[in-house]
Amino acid sequence: MDFIPVFILEANETLEAWERMVLRRESGAFESDEIDTLFRFAHNLKGSALSVGLNAFGQHLHGVEEILSKLRAGQLTRGAHIATLLLEVQGTLTAWVEALGTDAAYVPPHLEREASRIAIVLSGNEIASNALERPTPTQAQESVSVAASPPIPASVEQVAAQNATMRVSLRRLDDLLNLVGELVVDQSMMQRHRVSHTTASPECLRTISHMAKTIQDIQSLTMGLRMTPLEGTFQKLQRATRIAAQQLGKKVDVHLSGGEVELDKVIVDRLGDTLVHIVNLR
Repeated sequence: MDFIPVFILEANETLEAWERMVLRRESGAFESDEIDTLFRFAHNLKGSALSVGLNAFGQHLHGVEEILSKLRAGQLTRGAHIATLLLEVQGTLTAWVEALGTDAAYVPPHLEREASRIAIVLSGNEIASNALERPTPTQAQESVSVAASPPIPASVEQVAAQNATMRVSLRRLDDLLNLVGELVVDQSMMQRHRVSHTTASPECLRTISHMAKTIQDIQSLTMGLRMTPLEGTFQKLQRATRIAAQQLGKKVDVHLSGGEVELDKVIVDRLGDTLVHIVNLR
């Protein structure tokens, strides 16, 4: 089970992209290339799960693969019931992946019921399939683990402890490595000046000035490593709003902007939980 942490990281990235794509097409009117992408998500996740021994996880995705395969072939009607089911499965898988971090043998208790819903869609029974568009409150709560806000921690430090890992862009890591490399070169030059007793020379003073600037750049870049965009938080909010609208039988249009704005990860996590909680208090 040594590969489980790697699987969790890759699965989270895939499931986040899965959710983002389905939320863009809530009506279920997926374009052909979008269906291809969703099929690739499901297929890759299934393969990765089976390769690390998560057989139940992989088998659950097999039915989703079949649905997407039939959509590609035009054997199923595209509609909101498809989007609803795909979001439900995505929510189940997201909660499942989170649980794998502490229990590699975990299997969701409601998996059989969701498998039945997948089978209904695969049957092509449009009347039964359309009934999936408005999940019951219990099903909606199970399908979106992000909608359940945990108790508010007593301090920011406790929140940070709960989020021990985060993704950092490769560009930022490369920039940090380059700055550290420059600092190592400056250190070598300072050592040479010390040995040759030329620490008061103009060249040495320029090196000192460059070192000071490099250290400031490293400090600034390091502080930025904890920054994360609000896009993921907005995605949670859109998902929670969609479920609330379905339960109430309302049509709601969600317009969000500013997803590219970056904040500290701890703040973003707490902000997301708070906003989703507000929606749940509808």
